[in-house]
Formats: sequence, structure tokens, C-alpha cells
Amino acid sequence: MCVRSVEMVYVCLLKAATMETEIAFVLGCFFWSLKGDGCSSTCGVERGYRCTGGSTTARDTCGTVCGDGIRAGAEGCDDGNTNGGDGCSSSCGVEANFQCFTTAAGPDVCTRCGDGRRPVEATTELCDDGNQQNGDGCGSTCQIEPNFRCGGGNSTSADICDLCGNGFRRLTEQCDDGNSISGDGCTSCVVDTGFRCNSITGVDVCVPICGDGLRRGSEGCDDGNAASGDGCSANCVVEVGFNCSNQAGRDSCQPICGDGRRVGTEGCDDGNSLPGDGCSFSCVVENGFQCLRSNISSRDVCTTCGDGKRFGSEGCDDGNLVNVWSIISLFLDQAGWWMQLAVHGGDNPVLGVLWRQWDDSRRVCYLLWRSRCWRWSLRWQKFKQCRWLQLHL
Repeated sequence: MCVRSVEMVYVCLLKAATMETEIAFVLGCFFWSLKGDGCSSTCGVERGYRCTGGSTTARDTCGTVCGDGIRAGAEGCDDGNTNGGDGCSSSCGVEANFQCFTTAAGPDVCTRCGDGRRPVEATTELCDDGNQQNGDGCGSTCQIEPNFRCGGGNSTSADICDLCGNGFRRLTEQCDDGNSISGDGCTSCVVDTGFRCNSITGVDVCVPICGDGLRRGSEGCDDGNAASGDGCSANCVVEVGFNCSNQAGRDSCQPICGDGRRVGTEGCDDGNSLPGDGCSFSCVVENGFQCLRSNISSRDVCTTCGDGKRFGSEGCDDGNLVNVWSIISLFLDQAGWWMQLAVHGGDNPVLGVLWRQWDDSRRVCYLLWRSRCWRWSLRWQKFKQCRWLQLHL
């Protein structure tokens, strides 16, 4: 009898003529059960094979069936027919200049570069535009040529190839600005980060996206917003009086202290960075000073009372802060109006008495006052005893 061992070797055992003795010996023929030879390890005919000639005394001969659409054994291809000239010959060999690819559930697909077909199985063909010419985007070996993009091809249709930079956006191109310059918004027909591209008469025009926080192209700055007055305008132009520098991906704009233009958070800008002149080196108004400018583009002028410059809210400025008393009596007109002043400097008020005298017993008096560098104003009116006020000046 015949028994199959673990090593898939058939060992033949012969019974001796006498039933008492059983002699095991190897017949000299070991049959390896090989998968892929047509007859499986369970003695079934394998897919793509035909087995004939077997009997109780003779073994089968198995061979592939060329043209059944199943590539098996030594077949180089099997496209489901035995016709020649279609890529797979009548003997299931791959014909010259063809490539044949096994599909998941059907016969082989055979293609030739330039036949205008590019099935998904044809992984070595990156394009096929129906010819083997160079310079049209798909070269003679069905590889995409530089600066071209090819697409649309399948098992029944040819690819269409387009040149990046010809000014026509096609296929998978995100943009085409008519050139091959990098960094101008459209690089290799892909929109650059921070740009927006729109087609105008066929050619894309790419401009930076102002306000996205990325300084690109012709932008002088980009602080991440489209507001003006913060140093970077709504058009991403650096505003006068500011300096913008890149910080963590977006621009940060600060006023230029000392350039003579008060902008942003500056309290003053007198055109220099010297302290002690009313406007400090950090453009802050110093104590005791007031700083004003005549227009938005002029520098600040800073003054303090006593510097000899009447400026802003000052009513006077005689160039000093010395306390000097004096009594001044003035005859104003023949109607009897008199003014007597007690004048002094410093922080004390300047007083005056103005009266009109008709006779010794009848007067109408006014007391005028002003504090340092302020205008005259009436304080009290119609005092009957002007002499008492005069004595206390």
C-alpha cells in the first residue's frame, strides 16, 4: 500500500507473498506533491491546468491551458485568447515591446507604450498619450517629461499632457501663471503658501494674502490683520513712523521714537532721543512739560513755564520763575476807572483791583486774579470798600 509521510513523500510498501511478514521498502520512486505543477497535494487539478493520461497504473501529465485567461506555470501571460499581436502570443508569451499585467479577477492586460491605454495595473507606465514621441509631455518610454502634467488615461483612453507654465490651468494644476519662476505665488503649478491665484484671460494672477500673518511677495509687512493705524496698513504696507519686524511668523510693528512723527502709543516725538528736553528717549512726555505739534507730520515742541516760550495753555511766559512784587496804579480814562495791581511770580496768584470811583462814598469794585501763566478773570464784584482790599494787596 502507499502512505503519505509528513514530508509529503509517498512511500510504497509491499506486502510479501506470505501474510506473516510485511516488508517495507522504497520502490525507488518518490513522488513530491508540489503546489503549482497542475496536480495539488490533494490530487485535484489546479486552476489553469489540464491533466491527462492518468490511470491505476500510470500517473497524469499536467500542463497549462494557454488562452483560458489564467496565467499559470511557465506562462508569461494569458489574456484569455490565443491571438498573436495583442501583447500575449498564441503560446502565452509576452510579445516584443509589450507589458502584461495580471488582474485580480480576469485575464492579463497587455499594453504597449504609445497605444493610448494605461490600465491601473500598468504601474511602470506613468502616462500614455497614444504615441512614443518626446517633447509632448509623455516621453517615448511613457514617463512624464519635466514641467508637464499628464492625466485622464485609463484602460481604454489616452492621457492628456499639459505643460506647466503655458498660462492655461488644466488637469491637476492648481494654478498656471505663464512662467516657471518659483516663489511668485505659483510654483510648479501649485499655489504657494500665503498666496491666492485667480485666472484672468486664462493666465493665473497670484497675489499675497494680506492679513494672514505671512509676509510674501511684494508685502512690506503682514501683522495678521487688515487694520490700518497699527504700523502695517490694510494693504500690508509699512506705515510712516513705524518699523516692522518678523516675530514668530508674523510682523510686529513699533513706532520709531525720535523720527519726529508721533504715532501709535508715543506720547510725544520731538525728533530726537535726548532726555530732559520735555520728550524722553522713549517718547514719553517728561514731568512739568507739555508737548504739542502743529500737524500730524510735524515734530512735537515741548515747553515748560519759565522757559520764555508761551505755548499751549500758557497765558504768559517771561522766561523765569522769580517771585517779584510790585504795585501798579493806572488811570484808565476820564470816567474815573482805576486799576491797581499787585503782581508777583512763583506759584502765588496775581491779584488786581479794578474800580470806578464817582465820589469818596460810592465805588463799585472788581477783584481780578490769575494763577501762574493763566489769563485774567473776574473773581469778585461790587465791593463797597475798595480801600480795604487795596491795603491787603
